[in-house]
This record gives sequence, C-alpha cells and structure tokens, in this order.
Amino acid sequence: MVREPYAAQVRCYLVVEYRCDLSALHDALSDANVEVITPDHAFHMPPSDATGYWLPDVDFVLVVFPARPDWETPPALLLDVGVAIGKGVPVLVIAEPPRKLDAALAPLPLARVPLGHKTALSTRINQFASAIFGGSRPVGDDAPAVDHRILDSVTLDLEVLREQPFDARRAAHQFSEIAMRLLRACGAEIEESRVDGGFDAAGWVPGTETLFPEPLFFEFRLLRRAEVPREKLDQLAGIAARRGGGFGVLIAFPLDSRPVPWPENTWPMVLTFEMTELINELRQQSLATVLRNRRNAVVHGVGAR
Repeated sequence: MVREPYAAQVRCYLVVEYRCDLSALHDALSDANVEVITPDHAFHMPPSDATGYWLPDVDFVLVVFPARPDWETPPALLLDVGVAIGKGVPVLVIAEPPRKLDAALAPLPLARVPLGHKTALSTRINQFASAIFGGSRPVGDDAPAVDHRILDSVTLDLEVLREQPFDARRAAHQFSEIAMRLLRACGAEIEESRVDGGFDAAGWVPGTETLFPEPLFFEFRLLRRAEVPREKLDQLAGIAARRGGGFGVLIAFPLDSRPVPWPENTWPMVLTFEMTELINELRQQSLATVLRNRRNAVVHGVGAR
C-alpha cells in the first residue's frame, strides 16, 4: 500500500536483537519519512533529558527481533524498552515469525512480519505512526473494485481449464497462477510459497490492516469433485496460527461446475470462497470489502461456513 509520507519527519531509535539484513525495514522507514537513530549514533548524542539515561531525543523506539526459535529477551533490550516507557516514549515491537517474545513485552504494540517484506513493514509502521502522530488516511471502504476486464479474462481462463484434458499436476499449477493473478489485480501484496508449507501464498490486502494485522495465508484448491474435506480447512487454520498469521483463505474451483458444500462448524479463522462466487462479488466491491464482510459473517456467526 502506498501512502503519502508524514508532513513532518519523525525520529525513531532502532534497536535490534542481533545483526541481520534490515534493508527492507530501512526502506520502509525512509518512505514513511522516519529518521533512524541507531545505538552507535546515539552514543555520541546527548540524552533526551537531564536524567542522564542514554535514550536520545526521539519520537518513538522501534525494537526488532529477527526470526529464531528462542524467546528470552536480552537484558539490554529490556532496559531500552523500560527507559522508553519510563520517559513516555512510544514503543513498537517487530518480531519476525516464528520468534516468540517475553511476556513482559506483551502490552506493547506488536507487528509479526517478515523483515524482508517491505510492503508488510510499511503497512505496520504507518499504522503505528498514524495512531501516534497522525498521518495520511489508510485505504479503506472506498478502495476501487477490480477492473471488470480482468474478471472477464479470469473467467475465460477458468472455462478453458474446465474444458481441457485433465492433468492433475498441470491443472493445479494453472489454477494457482489464475488465482494469484486475480488477487494481485485486486491490489493484494502476496508472495508465492517457495516450499511445500501447506499454503500457496501469503501476504496482505490493502484496506484490511485493522482486521487482518497479521499475514493472510492463501490456499488454492482445484477440485475434480465439488467437495472439500473438513481436515483441509483445519490444516490451513493450524498453518496460519503456527506461522504467526491470523486467518487462512481457501479459494476452491470445482471442475464439475457444482456448488461446493462447505463443511459445517469449521474453525472460524478460515475464510472460504468458491472462485466463481468470488469473481461475482468482486464485480460489485473491492477485495478488501469482500474479505471484511466474509470475516464478519464468520466471526459473528451470520451465514458462517
């Protein structure tokens, strides 16, 4: 999602658990008009007040925990956080999945995003900075619907997929490519899974950040028969939970053209769509609105499936 930078530059004190590649994070901060102060630079700067503590004069503190299985927080980072809280300086924590965090950090704003995903980092930094300092308005209900020519093209590709001789491996790959093309045409910032991790793509949809602050995990299923076993939905929910996500999104397309009878009483953190149904909804509203409406229906039990 692209937003205008903040009118006045803000400064953040960036502390990291251990040295790693933060180029995407620095790019995201630069795009948001945030000046970065690191500990090596802060050492030569005067403290923010007369207490003598080494925290420089900044607008917020950004604490980064790269991915690793440990959870204990280095005392130096806890001290930095404690000083910031004591001085009333806002703190944002970024923890790259699957990094677990010390319970002492639980009250702080937390973003669980990959450190190499600039779009995800920009979204969370803008959310935090907008809440603290104000800023440009996030994309919301007025996000435009996708171009109908794209929807017509995807519909035609699906018809061709149904008519061609069936080859399971090739057809599944083709459907995945069609689904990815549709989502990206709707503005989704997603990346394909490069390993067999139980999902096909993961990422964010602009306009849904408040409902889905963690990455969405997408699975695309081409069905020879119009049925989806309940365990497939349970597996997707488990994958999303283990990888630091909140919701899974399953998009299915039956080759036999019959409606998909979705299992009842499934895990509420999985949103399900039949591909043709999704296309029809996108003719009337944005992908963000479609996901938001489906999430509300599932979570609140209105037409849940």
